[in-house]
Amino acid sequence: YQDLLVSRDGTVGAILVQVGQDWESSQSRGLIRAIRDAVRPLEELGLDVHIVGSPAVYTVLEETSRSEILRTFPPALICSVVILVFLFRSFRATLVALLCMAMSVTLTMGLLALFGPPLNFVTASLPILIWVLGLSNLIHMIRRFQEHLPEAGSVEQAISLSLSETARPCAVAILTTAMGFLSLLTTRLGPTRQLAVWCSTGLLLSL
Repeated sequence: YQDLLVSRDGTVGAILVQVGQDWESSQSRGLIRAIRDAVRPLEELGLDVHIVGSPAVYTVLEETSRSEILRTFPPALICSVVILVFLFRSFRATLVALLCMAMSVTLTMGLLALFGPPLNFVTASLPILIWVLGLSNLIHMIRRFQEHLPEAGSVEQAISLSLSETARPCAVAILTTAMGFLSLLTTRLGPTRQLAVWCSTGLLLSL
């Protein structure tokens, strides 16, 4: 095994771990965690241990994606609030829009946690995607409501008028966007197919 698993000078060695044919990328974190536990005694002896391979790459990408979501979503939320306040000129309308989208994102991520696979480096972008795509349609509806409110006899009438003008176009926009994401089901990449299913689900829930 010299020059294959052990270097010629004996200072570097490799341990091969082979996964089964039914292995999936969603199992990477558990596998890497088990390997880290197994090689910890070597690290305690002062040896440098490096884990490589597809599972390690998937795990690093997932951990990076999770940290990036936690880092980028708050600024995106703040920017959304600023833009909504500027567009609506109303704290109440801004709050309604934020609550509606928060419910859509929370419900989607809750269903994903209950019935779907763990977040990976692709599906980690779900919250921002659903937030942005759903919010764009909500802005149209609320703006039309604000335009009709002064001339309408009541809030209910203003809601009815705004929905009569925006409900069908916004629904068609959401459906076509969801269909576009579902087209990603043709890919062979599992994480991309998961994104297609759950992003489409989140968009439909935003209706």
